[in-house]
Amino acid sequence: MDITLDRWFELSTRGWHPGNTHIHYDEKETRPDERLQLGPRVEDLRMTAVSILQRWDLEYATNKYSPGVLTEFTSSHHYVECGEENRHNKGKGHDNSTLGYGHIMLLNIQNVVHPVSRGLLVDAFDPDYPPLSYAWMMLTDRGGLLSGVIMVRVWKLQLLRCLVKLMLLIFLIQDGWILNTTYTTKCLMLEFIFLHRQDLIGL
Repeated sequence: MDITLDRWFELSTRGWHPGNTHIHYDEKETRPDERLQLGPRVEDLRMTAVSILQRWDLEYATNKYSPGVLTEFTSSHHYVECGEENRHNKGKGHDNSTLGYGHIMLLNIQNVVHPVSRGLLVDAFDPDYPPLSYAWMMLTDRGGLLSGVIMVRVWKLQLLRCLVKLMLLIFLIQDGWILNTTYTTKCLMLEFIFLHRQDLIGL
């Protein structure tokens, strides 16, 4: 039996364009170039961002790319860049003993913002310094974009509500928009990307 699906409306005509700003290929990925060439086109993503990530000595496949626009994968319809995931987590997983301070995604950068990770994500002796706010300030000075990820336990929803209200106030004052909220079973993950209106013109 054939079923015909009708599109309710065309989101692009309303100024909404699909994208994914939070992509990693781990150490098990053997063909990252092929995957990055096909992925955005198969999913029709107008904007795609893979990112550099430091977690112990794991060789993430996407760490091979340099920060900035990846011209070999970018076309007139698909923009692809490499950003950075700047992390401050205690360790691996989301249980009480390992959940840390979260991480932020850095976009529109030309150089790596150091340190990429701090604390136990590096080794047993790495200090919990500098805080993520330092990376944010460096990003601002370099004209980059912030796509932040904050992980919070479900029982801390009240604190999260206050934090979200504060973020909304800050971003609205700076003429920004907040996109992409995702819920998981064990923790609530709020993903937001801050873009000035002029940054959307190229999409």
